[in-house]
Amino acid sequence: MQIIIGTDHRGFELKQEIMLKIDKISGKEVKIIDIGCYENEEIDFTDVVFDLIDKWNEDSVGILICKTGIGMSICANRFSNIRGAICKTIDDVISARSHNDANVLILGAKNENEDIFKMIDVFLNTSFNDDEKYTRRVSKINSIKCTNKIN
Repeated sequence: MQIIIGTDHRGFELKQEIMLKIDKISGKEVKIIDIGCYENEEIDFTDVVFDLIDKWNEDSVGILICKTGIGMSICANRFSNIRGAICKTIDDVISARSHNDANVLILGAKNENEDIFKMIDVFLNTSFNDDEKYTRRVSKINSIKCTNKIN
């Protein structure tokens, strides 16, 4: 599994904490790709999403962080094969993964809570529930035409 993790400046400190613990969180052998930001200086969240797309492959999952998660979500979900979910609770993560086959966990840095590392663990270790209704719904999502063009 390849984990691509990125943030704008608002999530820099949280990303640093996650990077220190990610090996223990996942419980799996993973390849970590840090797409920034690399210092606590202002950066546009859109540029971080573009970097995620450049590094993306079918073995990827992503973790994106910005102040609220909203900007990252709007931008990331404009691209084909990205199913990004803003999650604030463990239950959100379980539903995102098992019902919607979310492949990008989007976190709001201002909404940090004590469950953040458990949420990441659940995201990385919860499988898609391939019941017919969920498969049908994800198939419909995947059929929506998105752009991969960066202007």
